[in-house]
Amino acid sequence: MDRKAEYTKKLLQIVAAHEAFQVDWEKYRPGHNAADTYRLANDSYLAREKAVSDLFQTLLALHGGFLGGDADAVDAVLDFLEIDIPAFRAGYAKEWYYRKLKRIPLTEHQKQRIKNLGLALLAQPEYRREWADLVRLLAKLADGDLVKQIAELTTSDKSAYVPGRASSALDRILNVRPELRPYSEGRSLPPR
Repeated sequence: MDRKAEYTKKLLQIVAAHEAFQVDWEKYRPGHNAADTYRLANDSYLAREKAVSDLFQTLLALHGGFLGGDADAVDAVLDFLEIDIPAFRAGYAKEWYYRKLKRIPLTEHQKQRIKNLGLALLAQPEYRREWADLVRLLAKLADGDLVKQIAELTTSDKSAYVPGRASSALDRILNVRPELRPYSEGRSLPPR
């Protein structure tokens, strides 16, 4: 099984386990305090925690190589980041990886993967908690082409949220990298 398929399977297991826990929680919550509810929903709670642990153990095996800048480990982490399945606690892991990627040497191919990932995430109508950390990373990797592509998203009609999110990302990037302002194609920006 390739890495992306393995990560997808593990993320879907977390989603299913979390949904089962939520059902149990709603079933047992009326008439019980939180401690009793956790006790009554213990099986589904433990199943969810095991699913989360399985993913995190897989990711933890990559940490040494990832933090050391090993290209294969960085590619394995990028495979995880490119899977857009919102699963319980996965956003926290993604935030951490985005923060660390700012300090790790990247190949040109890895930089392009991150830019493509950023554009894909910005074009999604759903909010992701890791968005702010990804935008900070994009600011470091930004070039004229990326700024132009994000500027195009500011006029997107995909969702009511996409233009605002893209505009916010563009503002953050251009505040850090003012030399890229000419690539925003005359888009009005807040004064500095």
